[in-house]
Amino acid sequence: MAEKHTPGPWEGEYDESEESHVIRMATAIENPARYSTVHVWECRHGLSDDEEHPKTRQRFEESEANMRLMASAPDLLAALESMLTAWDDECPDCKCACCAPAPDDIVSPAPCSMCMARAAIAKAKGE
Repeated sequence: MAEKHTPGPWEGEYDESEESHVIRMATAIENPARYSTVHVWECRHGLSDDEEHPKTRQRFEESEANMRLMASAPDLLAALESMLTAWDDECPDCKCACCAPAPDDIVSPAPCSMCMARAAIAKAKGE
């Protein structure tokens, strides 16, 4: 199935002139003149990098952390899909609540790493 999201790489940066955090996707990185507003996400928060008030500084740092997480999404998805492929071959006898064939076989009520990975991938792909 073809990806529905804009392929990576994505990059994030702080735009001091606009006081905003910006994420540019691959097409906007490769051809910024053509994609100056398309494939660009911007969080205009009006906070600057030199905020001194603790609460305001905390909001700026949180926005920056969110930007880095979003910009890394295509890389994280690809890594998780690759790891899951390797794990599927190595862990056929999982006994978590999601994987156990019968209720009596459940060893852990929490989902295993494989189940959490599958759920994260499905969420990222809108499945």
